[in-house]
Amino acid sequence: MANFLAIVLLFLILAFSCADSTNSSSHNCILTPNWHMFVINGLSNEVIIAHIRDEDGSFPKCSHCPIYPGGFVSWYFCPIGRWYYGDFTRGSTQKTVQLYSKHIDNFCGHKFLSGTEHCYWLVKPDGFYVAKKNLSISDPNWSYESPWI
Repeated sequence: MANFLAIVLLFLILAFSCADSTNSSSHNCILTPNWHMFVINGLSNEVIIAHIRDEDGSFPKCSHCPIYPGGFVSWYFCPIGRWYYGDFTRGSTQKTVQLYSKHIDNFCGHKFLSGTEHCYWLVKPDGFYVAKKNLSISDPNWSYESPWI
């Protein structure tokens, strides 16, 4: 019995240690869905700088990336106990937003154990909005989450 538990534990350690190794394609998550997160620049004529990271900075997804008007940055991840944050700069204004949390998991997720969950963030002049599907920038169904200040 001890050998069986040791093998199961080794399998889980190896599976989860490799689960978040790249941000360029979808993952094969175990017991959780893949997540595909987007941050869209909804500012009409301003470039924003984004630094997307997990809570301790060990898995940066975008390091000081410019997001041009109408453009976006996206990444895939497995939600294995990590929260993700975005540090955004717009001119001289800076803001940190929690992009993936329990709240966002509940808002955007469908609670499947497989497949891919999608979540969309929109940066506008008055703040940060979220939606569970890709809406047009002018769609009123974006959910307001946080001001710039």
